[in-house]
Amino acid sequence: MSEKLNKYLFTTAFFLGAVGVVWVAIGFFGSSVLALAMTTIIGAVYVFGALELRQFRQASTTLATALMTIPEILQTSSSGWSACMRHCKIPCACASRANVSVCPVPPSRRIWSDCW
Repeated sequence: MSEKLNKYLFTTAFFLGAVGVVWVAIGFFGSSVLALAMTTIIGAVYVFGALELRQFRQASTTLATALMTIPEILQTSSSGWSACMRHCKIPCACASRANVSVCPVPPSRRIWSDCW
Protein backbone atom coordinates (compact mmCIF):
# COMPACT_ATOMS: atom_id res chain seq x y z
CA MET A 1 0.00 0.00 0.00
CA SER A 2 2.77 2.39 0.92
CA GLU A 3 4.58 1.82 -2.38
CA LYS A 4 1.44 2.60 -4.35
CA LEU A 5 0.85 5.73 -2.29
CA ASN A 6 4.41 6.92 -2.94
CA LYS A 7 3.95 6.31 -6.66
CA TYR A 8 0.81 8.47 -6.69
CA LEU A 9 2.48 11.19 -4.61
CA PHE A 10 5.45 11.37 -6.99
CA THR A 11 3.15 11.46 -10.00
CA THR A 12 1.00 14.18 -8.45
CA ALA A 13 4.06 16.24 -7.51
CA PHE A 14 5.44 15.90 -11.04
CA PHE A 15 2.21 17.08 -12.67
CA LEU A 16 1.83 19.98 -10.24
CA GLY A 17 5.38 21.08 -11.03
CA ALA A 18 4.78 20.71 -14.77
CA VAL A 19 1.61 22.79 -14.50
CA GLY A 20 3.62 25.45 -12.65
CA VAL A 21 6.28 25.59 -15.36
CA VAL A 22 3.63 25.79 -18.12
CA TRP A 23 1.77 28.52 -16.20
CA VAL A 24 4.95 30.61 -15.92
CA ALA A 25 5.72 30.01 -19.61
CA ILE A 26 2.22 31.18 -20.60
CA GLY A 27 2.78 34.34 -18.53
CA PHE A 28 5.94 35.14 -20.52
CA PHE A 29 4.41 34.29 -23.90
CA GLY A 30 4.37 37.40 -26.04
CA SER A 31 6.10 39.63 -23.47
CA SER A 32 9.66 38.37 -23.08
CA VAL A 33 11.34 35.98 -25.48
CA LEU A 34 14.37 35.55 -23.21
CA ALA A 35 12.25 34.66 -20.17
CA LEU A 36 10.17 32.28 -22.28
CA ALA A 37 13.33 30.60 -23.58
CA MET A 38 14.70 30.20 -20.04
CA THR A 39 11.37 28.80 -18.84
CA THR A 40 11.41 26.32 -21.73
CA ILE A 41 14.92 25.22 -20.78
CA ILE A 42 13.84 24.85 -17.15
CA GLY A 43 10.86 22.76 -18.30
CA ALA A 44 13.09 20.52 -20.41
CA VAL A 45 15.48 19.95 -17.51
CA TYR A 46 12.49 19.28 -15.25
CA VAL A 47 11.20 16.57 -17.59
CA PHE A 48 14.70 15.09 -17.95
CA GLY A 49 15.03 14.96 -14.16
CA ALA A 50 11.65 13.27 -13.82
CA LEU A 51 12.66 10.63 -16.36
CA GLU A 52 15.95 10.09 -14.55
CA LEU A 53 14.13 9.73 -11.22
CA ARG A 54 11.74 7.21 -12.79
CA GLN A 55 14.67 5.17 -14.11
CA PHE A 56 16.35 5.29 -10.67
CA ARG A 57 13.18 4.09 -8.95
CA GLN A 58 12.85 1.20 -11.42
CA ALA A 59 16.49 0.21 -10.88
CA SER A 60 16.04 0.38 -7.10
CA THR A 61 12.99 -1.87 -7.31
CA THR A 62 14.90 -4.34 -9.49
CA LEU A 63 17.81 -4.35 -7.03
CA ALA A 64 15.50 -4.90 -4.06
CA THR A 65 13.86 -7.82 -5.86
CA ALA A 66 17.23 -9.34 -6.73
CA LEU A 67 18.48 -9.00 -3.15
CA MET A 68 15.39 -10.75 -1.86
CA THR A 69 16.13 -13.76 -4.09
CA ILE A 70 19.64 -14.41 -2.74
CA PRO A 71 19.79 -18.03 -1.56
CA GLU A 72 19.92 -18.46 2.22
CA ILE A 73 23.18 -20.43 2.03
CA LEU A 74 24.98 -17.41 0.59
CA GLN A 75 23.56 -15.05 3.22
CA THR A 76 24.62 -17.13 6.23
CA SER A 77 27.80 -18.75 4.95
CA SER A 78 30.83 -18.00 7.13
CA SER A 79 33.22 -19.37 4.52
CA GLY A 80 33.66 -18.15 1.02
CA TRP A 81 34.32 -14.82 -0.60
CA SER A 82 32.82 -12.48 2.02
CA ALA A 83 34.63 -14.19 4.90
CA CYS A 84 37.86 -14.14 2.94
CA MET A 85 37.55 -10.40 2.28
CA ARG A 86 36.91 -9.70 5.98
CA HIS A 87 39.85 -11.74 7.31
CA CYS A 88 42.54 -11.56 4.63
CA LYS A 89 44.92 -8.67 5.38
CA ILE A 90 48.12 -9.89 3.72
CA PRO A 91 49.18 -8.17 0.47
CA CYS A 92 50.16 -10.41 -2.41
CA ALA A 93 51.19 -10.10 -6.03
CA CYS A 94 47.66 -10.55 -7.32
CA ALA A 95 46.26 -7.66 -5.27
CA SER A 96 47.38 -5.08 -7.84
CA ARG A 97 45.85 -7.09 -10.69
CA ALA A 98 42.54 -7.41 -8.87
CA ASN A 99 42.54 -3.67 -8.02
CA VAL A 100 42.31 -4.36 -4.30
CA SER A 101 44.68 -3.43 -1.49
CA VAL A 102 44.85 -6.95 -0.02
CA CYS A 103 44.82 -10.41 -1.52
CA PRO A 104 41.33 -11.90 -1.69
CA VAL A 105 42.70 -15.41 -1.08
CA PRO A 106 43.82 -16.67 2.36
CA PRO A 107 47.57 -17.43 2.54
CA SER A 108 46.98 -21.13 3.16
CA ARG A 109 44.96 -21.44 -0.06
CA ARG A 110 47.03 -19.32 -2.44
CA ILE A 111 48.07 -20.91 -5.69
CA TRP A 112 49.24 -19.30 -8.91
CA SER A 113 45.76 -19.47 -10.50
CA ASP A 114 44.37 -17.28 -7.71
CA CYS A 115 46.58 -14.44 -8.92
CA TRP A 116 45.35 -14.65 -12.51
